[in-house]
Formats: sequence, structure tokens, C-alpha cells
Amino acid sequence: MKVLDVNEEETRTKSRTVFLVDTENIGSSWTILLERKTKLDRILLFYTENSPYISYPDMKYICQYPNEFEMVACNTGRNGLDFQLVSYLGYLLKSAPKTRYVIFSNDTGYDPVVQFWCQRGIKLSRISQREIEAKLQASQPKPAAKPEKTKKPSQASADDSKLPAVADDKHQIVTDMVKRQKMPKDKATKVRSILLSEDLNNLADIHNDLVKSFGVEEGSQLYKQLKPDIHKASK
Repeated sequence: MKVLDVNEEETRTKSRTVFLVDTENIGSSWTILLERKTKLDRILLFYTENSPYISYPDMKYICQYPNEFEMVACNTGRNGLDFQLVSYLGYLLKSAPKTRYVIFSNDTGYDPVVQFWCQRGIKLSRISQREIEAKLQASQPKPAAKPEKTKKPSQASADDSKLPAVADDKHQIVTDMVKRQKMPKDKATKVRSILLSEDLNNLADIHNDLVKSFGVEEGSQLYKQLKPDIHKASK
């Protein structure tokens, strides 16, 4: 076995990035890191029972990278995952202070922690789901524009006639679903808007939208309350 000398180990440490992923907040969107991490990088997934379920397509993709991430189980509680992630960060900093650390979360509550450690010379940042998706999109070449296809009149009218019925059906299902929760009117309106804007089969996106609108604790609680009804509606 090769033994690294001090300088070589220091070089490896400096070039490594450790991603600390708040799965309660960003769901399974962390999977975009899998094929982009280097051999030195680490992906740490902090999760609780409130973390959203992973869809089958995402699971199929994740199974291609079985050794590229580590699971860190956390206890539930008010901002519980956040505190445990931050304390684990402190533990890592003790052993590898020259490594670059990235908190992957939409929660701006981590920003004071980032500022605290940056002021002390630590390479730490927080990146949101939108930010990382924007960076990845910007780095990809834009495909050539394809000419628009004109629908045949008969096909267009047939397709258009189906849309209102589908929309009305979903609207009624979502309205009934929200009514059963007996929540305040303003909250019900916001929740109904989120559910109508998302595919009911995509639980991760619904969870993320609820968390963005209501915060991690309340958003996750709403998600848990709605999930059984969403499952029934999406069958």
C-alpha cells in the first residue's frame, strides 16, 4: 500500500470538495452531483424521516453510483437536520481545515455559518438547487433551434378539447385534498397553487415547493399530511 507523504496528502486535501447535502430541503436534486464529482470529492447526504421519498427514475440513476455518496442519518426535531449538519461540518473542519466545503441547500439559514467560517479562512459556501442547475445549464452547449411543427387542424382541435376536462379534474381533486386539511384560507390558497402547478407524481418537487414557501419545518409537515392523499390522487 502506498503511503502518502505530508505534502502529497496536503495537496489531495486542498483539491477535495465535500458536499454536505440537506435532503429535507432539496430532495433528490443532489443527484446532479454524482457524475460531476471527482475521485477525491465526497457527497454526504444528511437525512431524516422527513426527507422526501426518491422516485424510481432517480433511484435507477443513483444505483449507477453506489459508492459515490455517504448517508448520514439525523434525528428529527425543530431544525434538527440543520444543526446536525453544521455540527458535523465542525467535526470535518477539525481534521481537514484546508478542504473546500459546500452546503447544498436552499435554506438561507446556513448563510451566517458560511460567513462565520469564511471570516476564519475556511473555504465554505452554500449553493441552492437553482444556482447549481443554472451553472450546469450555462456550461452546456445550446442545441440548434428546431423548426416548429404546425399541428393539423383536426389534431389541434382534438387535443385542445381534452385539456379543460383534465385540468378541471385535477383542480377538483386538489381542492378537495386541501379542504380535508382544514387549514387557514391564505395557506390553503398557497398550497392549492403549489399542487396545481406540479405533477402529482413528482413528490420531490412538491416537497421542495412547500419547503420554499413555508420553511423547512412547516413545509415538511404539510408534505407529510398531504402525501397520503397525493399518493391516492396520482394512482
